[in-house]
Amino acid sequence: MGKAFVTGLQSGARRNTSSTAKARMASTCKHFAAFGSPQGGLNLGQVSGGERELQTTYVRPFAKACKDSLSIMTAYSSYDGIPAVSNKHLLTDILRNQIGYNYWVTSDAGFVHIANP
Repeated sequence: MGKAFVTGLQSGARRNTSSTAKARMASTCKHFAAFGSPQGGLNLGQVSGGERELQTTYVRPFAKACKDSLSIMTAYSSYDGIPAVSNKHLLTDILRNQIGYNYWVTSDAGFVHIANP
């Protein structure tokens, strides 16, 4: 369902333009990664788990839905104590290298300043 939504949102030809013009609205999949189960139920709370849980519960479904999205937003939680917005393992090792994501990555609402004072 997520992949179909991303594909549908980003496809379609523009009206009243040349046949080669494309109107591509950029979908933004959020929040990468391990968002939705923070300690204490707070969005800023840490999410704990090992690599197997990270890969099977969060990364695999997110990758299937969002690999072709033109934008991905980082989570504003931490995974095992490292803020997602500055987590090299999440953003480089997994998102860029393992998944092969090549487009925009953004933070949520200026969270870079909160996570890395």
